[in-house]
Amino acid sequence: MDDGSVWIAQNDDSDILKVDRNGNATIIYKDTNTGGAVAITSRGNVYVAERGLNPAIFQLAPERKMVANRYQGDFLDCIGGTMHDLVVDSKGGVYFAHGDPLFYVDPKGVVTKYGDANLRGNGLILSPDEKRIYITNGPSLVAFDVQPDGRLTNQREFAKWDGGAGDGLCVDDAGRVYVSGSVIRVIGADGKELGTVP
Repeated sequence: MDDGSVWIAQNDDSDILKVDRNGNATIIYKDTNTGGAVAITSRGNVYVAERGLNPAIFQLAPERKMVANRYQGDFLDCIGGTMHDLVVDSKGGVYFAHGDPLFYVDPKGVVTKYGDANLRGNGLILSPDEKRIYITNGPSLVAFDVQPDGRLTNQREFAKWDGGAGDGLCVDDAGRVYVSGSVIRVIGADGKELGTVP
């Protein structure tokens, strides 16, 4: 955040924590139904991936409301898999990883599924210009091109490594992708591994 704090979805306690630059933690949202990932837009809208019974994408601010909990009429827990991560775009859409595929909830609440049968997604992040989205897939990073309406095209393996699966993702202003796992892998905007952080 602009004030140097970090927000953490604390899955086990269903809380969202704010950890300030001095390491002090405070609870800023409670009762998130096992919320396991949090994302914030530049306008201050806060979203959480709720992983408990009847998983859903919820908006916590500016008002608390359910954004999506179904795909093609079926509740998300009926389609199998686990809710993982989420990222929001500047148009008010939400991408989230649930089970094998990747989903997009457009600003009108319509949910669309992306990814082939070999995609076992977990962490995901948009590039700074929102023209590409990355998702971990075991020991590799998959990329899609993002269309102006949020649709995804051109699924491809963007980077691959030895030594364990990737989990959460972050990206910096230069487009470098940081992949958490047994180490933090730094992947350049061209898909080349630049190094690791222990």
